[in-house]
Amino acid sequence: MQGTLEGFVLKRKVSFDGEGASNANTSNKVPKSNSTPSMLKKIDINNLPWDPADRKNILDYDPNQRDEIRRIYLQRGPTQPRGHLFPIKKIASKDRRFVITWFDEYHWLEYSEKVDKAYCLWCYLFRDQVGRQRGSDAFVTDGFCNWNKKERFAVHEGDINSFHNRAHKNVKIS
Repeated sequence: MQGTLEGFVLKRKVSFDGEGASNANTSNKVPKSNSTPSMLKKIDINNLPWDPADRKNILDYDPNQRDEIRRIYLQRGPTQPRGHLFPIKKIASKDRRFVITWFDEYHWLEYSEKVDKAYCLWCYLFRDQVGRQRGSDAFVTDGFCNWNKKERFAVHEGDINSFHNRAHKNVKIS
């Protein structure tokens, strides 16, 4: 039986230096991911990006800083550039653009001037606490830009137990 297990066990040579510390031969070790909690770098919270398209995934921040980062973004509120001239693009042979009054209707809605797309601040901040949503991450990572389909904002909100509304409950708790 021992011969059977040897095929699955990686052997390492371990030697000890003069002070008792081990120097393991690491040639058989699997490299760790850069996103493990111990490897995440703390960031200057005063320099968090304003534009939603420039933000890192919330899970890419140091776990010890995430709550503080969430608080800062919640204090700032959604990025809603009300003085911006929203670009026009052709959709289904009609000129379409983001409509500024959508900010009044959907308080969670943010807009990226950089990429001309809409996002959901609440879902961005609390996606790790409410689980993954079905389908696309249009309002979290990819951005939404189908300006002829305003009804998608209501679809994103969903019913009382939707991903978005569970994220909203976390906004109220914070």
